Amino acid sequence: MSVMPTSRSTTATATASEVPILRRNASRSLRLAAFFTMAVTGPYAILLLAAIILSAILTGNVFFPDLATSAGLEYAGRFPAAVTVGYLADGLSHVLLFVSFMAIVAVLRPRWPTWSQLILVGAIVQLLAGVTKAFVSIHTVSS
Repeated sequence: MSVMPTSRSTTATATASEVPILRRNASRSLRLAAFFTMAVTGPYAILLLAAIILSAILTGNVFFPDLATSAGLEYAGRFPAAVTVGYLADGLSHVLLFVSFMAIVAVLRPRWPTWSQLILVGAIVQLLAGVTKAFVSIHTVSS
């Protein structure tokens, strides 16, 4: 006998006719997340690497200068648009990786719920750290 009362209410659960619809929607969402990861996140990293190389060839420096040094601040003063675009692109890469991590969490949740929650926490931390870094760097460049 349990101390806690339990209820088998059907209001919070899906009925038998709704279960295939829910599975189909979940499968469709996973396919969309996988397609997004394949079509956007992967090529974005390649394009960002190409932009870094192009910036190094054209300006003699990558557009992620160390803003704690006088040389980095001088570069940011000469090429503010390049530095701003670089830091925006870096922040956007964290957002794209977060979407990819959400697809991984959705796949792992039924089998390993604890691991998926740990991945979710890690994804949130990297998203917050990356976007915060981008905003602070852009503020430093623009002021």
